[in-house]
Amino acid sequence: IYYNENIYRPKDRHYKEIKQSGVEYIGKLTTYAEAEVIALAVKSLKLLGKNIRIRISDVSLLAEIFENMNLTEFTQNRIFQLFESKNSAGLDRLVKEGKFEISVAEKLKELLILYCPFEEGIKRLEELELLGNLAHFKELSAAFAAFGVLESIYLDFSLINSMDYYNGIIFQGVISDIPF
Repeated sequence: IYYNENIYRPKDRHYKEIKQSGVEYIGKLTTYAEAEVIALAVKSLKLLGKNIRIRISDVSLLAEIFENMNLTEFTQNRIFQLFESKNSAGLDRLVKEGKFEISVAEKLKELLILYCPFEEGIKRLEELELLGNLAHFKELSAAFAAFGVLESIYLDFSLINSMDYYNGIIFQGVISDIPF
């Protein structure tokens, strides 16, 4: 089921109205289903312009990384805010506050600035050794390739939206020459 309507998000003690299109998947959410929805987004955007990108993030993956680092919930929430604004200096502040070691901050900075084609992003995640299992991302990559959309998909962990609502893969499409 899809929707294309105005939604309201809390911001600065007020609600901000934004236009949003989305999909609600009915049934068991599988890797194939996720890839199918994202492939549909790629193909839909290509009807509007040739130079498009889909930015993908995975909220559950970030949460797992933070939990593996034994970060408190308060610190995790602060890091999510820093990721959303790509604020690596904020990570340095957290080190100075004693929230984690500088070695952890360096790995988080790599993750924070990560913006690259999906397959390359998987390789970079493996190099960072933040997670033992990236099988889900590898399966997504294979599905994107099978759908013929892999070249349009980029990994970007700064794409964080309503952490209290979303709990898995989130994505956003962009088209060149269209500002928003």
